[in-house]
Amino acid sequence: MAGAQRWVNSPGVHPFVRTVSQSMRGQWLATVVAVLAATLGACGSSGPPAGGAGGASSTGGAGGEAARGSTGSGGQAGMGQPTGGAAGQPAGTGGNAAGGSDGTGGRAGASGTATGGAGGVTAGGGEAGGAGRMASGGGVGGGGHPTGGAGGAAPNRKAVLVGLPTAVPTAGDTVMAGRLKALGFAVTFAGDKTVTATSVAGADLILISSSAESGNLGTRLRDVAIPIFCVENGQYPNQGMTPSGVGSGEDSVLSQTAVTIAAAASPLAGGLTGNVTISSKAGELGWGAPPAAASVAATIVGQANHAAIFGFAKGDQMVGMTAPARRAGFAIREDLAANLSTNGIALFDSIVAWVTQ
Repeated sequence: MAGAQRWVNSPGVHPFVRTVSQSMRGQWLATVVAVLAATLGACGSSGPPAGGAGGASSTGGAGGEAARGSTGSGGQAGMGQPTGGAAGQPAGTGGNAAGGSDGTGGRAGASGTATGGAGGVTAGGGEAGGAGRMASGGGVGGGGHPTGGAGGAAPNRKAVLVGLPTAVPTAGDTVMAGRLKALGFAVTFAGDKTVTATSVAGADLILISSSAESGNLGTRLRDVAIPIFCVENGQYPNQGMTPSGVGSGEDSVLSQTAVTIAAAASPLAGGLTGNVTISSKAGELGWGAPPAAASVAATIVGQANHAAIFGFAKGDQMVGMTAPARRAGFAIREDLAANLSTNGIALFDSIVAWVTQ
């Protein structure tokens, strides 16, 4: 009983309990109060882990004050006297919630990139962006770009190079085919004995090489509505580009390395002027004597009446016919074609560009 009395008088006991104990008469009542107080004090143990619960509202007792729960673990909840008396103070304020704050949404994954493949390699599809990490409903990362980068440009024009009966290219044919490929053409080789208007259908350009024999080819390609670049001067009459007659309508001169630009403003002249070296090795160069409708861009050096580079636009009057498509002549025979100089290449390229417009 003495221990209970000491506990009632200790500083940690609620004033309400001490007041009730002192006001009682009789040792037995003090004992009951002490036991009751000890029991009630135990009720104020730790609050719930998510934040201390507020003290319970007292329902009576003389000015009983309710303890406020502390943040985190709950404070001891004071209780008022169970019956009678004035109402106690309001319930203690609840402790702060221990729960973390709402997470922010995950950042969207970066979109995948697409690099175009160089040199005709098709770029693969873009890599999918990683999904954003979810945090309380974070946004899902954006997917990769739906298409890959653009691949390198593929040849979209077709050229047929007519040469030997076997369709095997010579050294000059190989150089000219290389230029055509550099200009964006897919090149097919055809033999002069077997090529026909039907077999070249769908081509964007026909190049008749000096390796083709005029007697073998004849006039089979004369009327096709496809641009023709003729490098065989013996074929000029068959194409209606010059009159017949070797030495009058067409011919060639040996040991040539240059031409004379006759019309610098012509698109067939490649922007060149004067005497222009076309090959690093001397060779046979053909010429023609075209009708007046032809556009003459260059001549044999010292022979102004012999056209080395000339052309007809579609519909121009040729020999006995109108041009069904553009026609151009530059008879760089085998050695010249195989050893084109920088200016020779410039002239070749300008003729291809003009005739295929």
